[in-house]
Amino acid sequence: AWKFIEYAVSAEANSKFNESAGQVPANLDAAKDDWIQKAEPTKLAADALSDGSTTIVQLPYYLPDWN
Repeated sequence: AWKFIEYAVSAEANSKFNESAGQVPANLDAAKDDWIQKAEPTKLAADALSDGSTTIVQLPYYLPDWN
């Protein structure tokens, strides 16, 4: 199981999966791959996440009626 996890979080595997899924890679090296520059929505999302002025909203799961 650990070998699979190591592979899944590697730059190569993370880039390949996220390119096919259209997601922003979690691996910082994978986030620098050329395909991101060509996929404008993914590039804009990656830029927003790495921008220091972006605030990630914490969802209010503590509220009883949230879910």
